[in-house]
Amino acid sequence: LVMIFFCFKFKVELSAELAGAVSQSKFYLASLVLPNNQDIEVINSNLEEFSELPKTISVSQDISLQETKKAIETLISEDDQLDDLAEQIDVIRRQINDLLKEKELKNIEIIQEEKQDKDIIAEQEEKETKEEVQDKGINIEQVNSGKENINYPEILISEVQVAGQGDDKQEFVELYNPNNIVVDLTDWYLQRKTINADSFSTYVSSNLFLNKIIYPKSYFLIARSGSFYANYADILTENPLTEDNSLILKNPNKETADLLGFGRANNFKNSPAESPQPSKTIGRRWDLSNNTEQNIGNNSIDFEIQTPTPKAQNIKFVELIAPPITGGGGGGTESVSYSKILISKILISEILLGENEFIELFNPSSTDISLNSWYLQRKTKTASEYSSYVPKTYFAGKNILANSYFLIARQGSIYENLADIVFDQPLTADNSLILKNPKQEISDKLGFGLASDFETLPAISTETEKSIGRIVLSLAVEQDSDNNATDFEIQTPTPKAQNITFIEPPPVEIIKDTTAPEVIFEVIPAVQTNLSFSINFEISDLLGTVTPSGISSYIFRWKEGENDWQEDAVVEISGVFISAKFAKDFIGEDQKTYYFQVKAKDVEGNEGLWLLTEPVFTKIEIPLIIPPLPELLPIVINEIQTEGETTKDDWVELYNPNDFEVDISNWSIQRSPSSGSIYKKNFETGQKILGHGFFLVVRNDASQSLLSIADMTTSVLQLSDVATIYLVKSHDNISGLDDLNIIDKVGYGNNPFSCEVSPASVPPKNKSISRTLGADTNDNSIDFTILETPTPKSE
Repeated sequence: LVMIFFCFKFKVELSAELAGAVSQSKFYLASLVLPNNQDIEVINSNLEEFSELPKTISVSQDISLQETKKAIETLISEDDQLDDLAEQIDVIRRQINDLLKEKELKNIEIIQEEKQDKDIIAEQEEKETKEEVQDKGINIEQVNSGKENINYPEILISEVQVAGQGDDKQEFVELYNPNNIVVDLTDWYLQRKTINADSFSTYVSSNLFLNKIIYPKSYFLIARSGSFYANYADILTENPLTEDNSLILKNPNKETADLLGFGRANNFKNSPAESPQPSKTIGRRWDLSNNTEQNIGNNSIDFEIQTPTPKAQNIKFVELIAPPITGGGGGGTESVSYSKILISKILISEILLGENEFIELFNPSSTDISLNSWYLQRKTKTASEYSSYVPKTYFAGKNILANSYFLIARQGSIYENLADIVFDQPLTADNSLILKNPKQEISDKLGFGLASDFETLPAISTETEKSIGRIVLSLAVEQDSDNNATDFEIQTPTPKAQNITFIEPPPVEIIKDTTAPEVIFEVIPAVQTNLSFSINFEISDLLGTVTPSGISSYIFRWKEGENDWQEDAVVEISGVFISAKFAKDFIGEDQKTYYFQVKAKDVEGNEGLWLLTEPVFTKIEIPLIIPPLPELLPIVINEIQTEGETTKDDWVELYNPNDFEVDISNWSIQRSPSSGSIYKKNFETGQKILGHGFFLVVRNDASQSLLSIADMTTSVLQLSDVATIYLVKSHDNISGLDDLNIIDKVGYGNNPFSCEVSPASVPPKNKSISRTLGADTNDNSIDFTILETPTPKSE
């Protein structure tokens, strides 16, 4: 395009070779398309000189090159800046193309990696499913044969956009429900296939469709994350959508609900649809005879190039071409003339209003006007240029009726259900607004407050809960003298209705509340049997000469006996209450008497006295209760290991079967080999065994993994294959085998010095002997069994 500008600007004739190159590059002189408004806004918001250029120049293919050049030269401005502009466009387009190619390569790599990961996961899930079925003894063929497929209604792929003008994330896929019932989309999914792929891959997984529904004769929008359409989408996806793709929509039966291939796609219905250009879509034609979307099973026939209308009825894209008008003495073209539409009134956000903003347009003519390709721009007080505010896509398919209003409301506002357009851009104080028609001509301009751009003088700033609107003359005509200051006034908001001048109501004399609140305590028992208790009271703002203003705050104070009063912090009351109950949780000391008072204030600042005048009081008297001593179950030797990874990995585990901790500070653990010699280790001061807890005694030169979890270490535990372990309730050596201080003993091996009835088995390497289900029959051979996997400090 820039090359053609250059040739026509400097009147350079195209050689045969250059003409061929232009043809191969798809620049056809038969239909030279110049940049549209979205192109210009993306490249540079300052380049509005394009606004004077028509959208399309139609040139007959059989006229001479000289005539073509002459026709185009009559439409291109001779502005000296055009050369610079063309050069900027050329540089930017090359950069965009390089970035798009780089992104496409990355997307291909990502998709291939995701496909490999998904294949591996799918194979693993299939293997696990088969193993699970086999473990449960289920015949998979019988299960499958018992399933009955549900017949799912038809859902169509309605409209697709692969890129916006200058923004490759402006992508969406729109679905349409042609049925008269609501359809649950749970377990539906959407797959995509690129031109170079061998198979389809996930585009929108079934997880994203979970609990989603699509209403009868309605639309469902799937948009790219970060795109312009993200706020309106039912589902957001990170997956890209590009030219020459195929899309398959499948129901939970994995049946194909719809298939669309476009461009050079290799999967399609009958023949592929045309690829959409940036900022345009491909969408299903509207079947007027059946009042639904066309679906004859041929993508190339069912789909056409359209203007984007996400979540709305599809609209065929029509290129605006200026009609030729023959005048006297020669030929020429004249642009389409658009009727004037006015900015009628606005309401901006205030603290109390949240986001309740709107802009209202007014059609002063006696005919309906299509708003296709109209748009609104905004400029803040400090900005140097206007920026997009309500773009063309919002106005697509919209009309404003004769002598009627058109409402544009902020998303989430109280006017949203009344609006013709809902959007999510702020409107603030001191802004300027420009309404432009499809020729980029200014239809109306409004600047208010300290705005830097306006008609003659700025309008007054809006006030809280009030709008600024055009003054209404006789016969409901809105004033338009091209002076914002005189055309607009402060008004009562009347969206989609005739403007009404705001009239300040006469001041109303308000008699203030002068009566302080009172406090009434509930009966407090004279004696409290717990250290903590609640003091309940009620505060009421009394009815005086006027309506009470409501409780604002209170202070609670207390004292013990004859000591000074202690005041709590002020408690602020949220909300407006004439009367409310409160409770103060209090903690005191036994055998002490406490006194309590409260002082309250109302919204008007009336503060009462400390009430009650005679303070309420109570005394804490805790009855003496001597709890019974708990029955002490014996602590037992629970598990023994004589050799682990090394011969030094010796340990003994104790277990406390009680619900409470037991102090073993004055106890000892003792060992005797078969010779009968006694080796002893005393427990240390403060050592306890928690209720239902374990205590691990480890040889002091054992492996670090054991030492790290030991409760006590000792050289006493150099355990051989024959030994007896004693748990003794004393620091003294045992005096004999029947010493009453022996709490528990375990003898193991062929000939231990002592044991309970019969010795336990010798634990092999890396194994232990452990009580069988906690048994304690006082027979070591019965109580202990070999444990394959030792469990020090655990069950």
